[in-house]
Amino acid sequence: MTRQQRAAAVLAGGLVLLVVLLAWRLAGRTDVSGPGTPGSYTASAQGYGGPVQVEIRVNRKGGMASISVDAGSETPAIGGTAASRLVGEILDRQSWQVDDVSGATGTSRAVRRAVRDAMLQAGWPDQ
Repeated sequence: MTRQQRAAAVLAGGLVLLVVLLAWRLAGRTDVSGPGTPGSYTASAQGYGGPVQVEIRVNRKGGMASISVDAGSETPAIGGTAASRLVGEILDRQSWQVDDVSGATGTSRAVRRAVRDAMLQAGWPDQ
C-alpha cells in the first residue's frame, strides 16, 4: 500500500467516524422524558448582534431531545461558543433556567429566552 493509499484510507475512516458521530448527535436524546408535546418548535430573541433563532425537538417521551441554535449574527468566538455551551446545559437540565456564560450575557439571554418560548409552545409549564 502506498503512502497516498494509506492517507486516503485514514481519511475515509475518519470521515465515516465523523458521519456516525454526527448522526448520533442529530438523533438527539431519546432517554429523557418531560411534559412537552412531541415535535419541533422554533422561537427567536434579540441577541447582542442581532436575532438568535432556536429550534427544539421534543422526543416521544416529551423530553427535549435536541436544540439547534442559529447565532450567526453573534461574534463567533464569544457568542457562538456561549450558545453551544448553553445548549448542553439546557439539555442536561431540561430547563432554560441555566446560568449565563460570562462575557456573553447578551447571547446567553437571547438563547435562554428563545428556548423558553419554544418550550412554552411545546407545552412546558412556565418555570
